[in-house]
Amino acid sequence: MWRLSHFYCLVSIRRYFMRFQKCFINLLCIWKTKLFQIIMAPKRRYFTATTKPKFSWIGEEIQPPPHMRKAAVGLKHYKGFSFGDLTAEIGDFVIVKSEDSSEDILSCDVARIERLYEDCYLSGDPYRVHVTWLCRPKDLPKQLSKHDFKEQGAPALDHRLDLILEARNFDTNISAESVYFKCNVFPEQITVHPESFIKRCPESKHPNYILRFKLTSNSKGKTKRNFNLEPYKDGGLSPLKLTALKSPLKEQKLDNRSTFSRDASPEVGKIDKVLIPANFGFLLAQENIKIDKKRRRLSSRESSR
Repeated sequence: MWRLSHFYCLVSIRRYFMRFQKCFINLLCIWKTKLFQIIMAPKRRYFTATTKPKFSWIGEEIQPPPHMRKAAVGLKHYKGFSFGDLTAEIGDFVIVKSEDSSEDILSCDVARIERLYEDCYLSGDPYRVHVTWLCRPKDLPKQLSKHDFKEQGAPALDHRLDLILEARNFDTNISAESVYFKCNVFPEQITVHPESFIKRCPESKHPNYILRFKLTSNSKGKTKRNFNLEPYKDGGLSPLKLTALKSPLKEQKLDNRSTFSRDASPEVGKIDKVLIPANFGFLLAQENIKIDKKRRRLSSRESSR
């Protein structure tokens, strides 16, 4: 009797254990499915749906630059935008955070805003920015880790404070939501020491950088491009200052003819009106008939000969 009761007890224990095991396996499968959905869900590039700040344009719609009007058909251009606590306009230097950059500001890219527009055809990411890129010394080609201007008294590149005007063919059309901070960039001569100059700059809540060099390409039309470092301020017009405008470029209304004199034209005497007789049309038709008869007579004489 004891053995029989012991047997039934073991059977019931095994039955409960199997039920528990089945429930545990079901829960494990549910957890795995949820975890897989979280991992494989499309990631937002910069913010999650709950923490994404509000985006809005600043001001009314403006005209695009004259050289871009044909390509900008259907695009709405603006002077500035606000994205959460950030407010930026055309001509501002900004820090751009990409997918592979960390929270460290030195791992982010720096650019200057050239155009701001909305592309309604990009429903997922319509707010766009056209930029001019500036790279950090650590992102230069390997052969350009150092410059060749040491004899001219140029200090070494500072990986924290130096920026170089980019010449490589990177995509300049980015999402406005990738801009998350502003910065200050000061063009200076190559002989200026970066750290000493930044210490003398006025205090700002935005990071300060110095721009001494620009990247240039000396291999036009070749597959493999070679790059050089040149002084940014070489005495000529600065490529950034040419377009550093807070408003779109204004189309010039005057051409080369504006160099000619605009003096008043000489006065011309009054010209009497020409009076046309009422039967002028009839007389003209009679003359045409006479000319036609003469042509026929001449042609008949030539044929008779």
